[in-house]
Amino acid sequence: LADSFSEAQQRAEILDPDTVTLLLEEDGAPAGYAQLRRLALPDEVVAAEPTTAPLQLRRLYVHAAFQGRGLGRLLMDAVHTAARDLGGRP
Repeated sequence: LADSFSEAQQRAEILDPDTVTLLLEEDGAPAGYAQLRRLALPDEVVAAEPTTAPLQLRRLYVHAAFQGRGLGRLLMDAVHTAARDLGGRP
């Protein structure tokens, strides 16, 4: 946990142009977040079939105090919108 969630690691993920970090607040309080990132395809795959890079839902968390209110669904809807903005297809 110290490596995966350190301040330096979080900063690097937020600043990564291939990563979208979505923050969820309720009444001004942090309630959850999600991260979506674009993955690189191997060169041989790109050469054989040019396509949009795949996307990965890396994280989706809703704090326990906010669960059961439909906020996870709201956050997932925002993830779908961000995925389309990154060129993802349904």
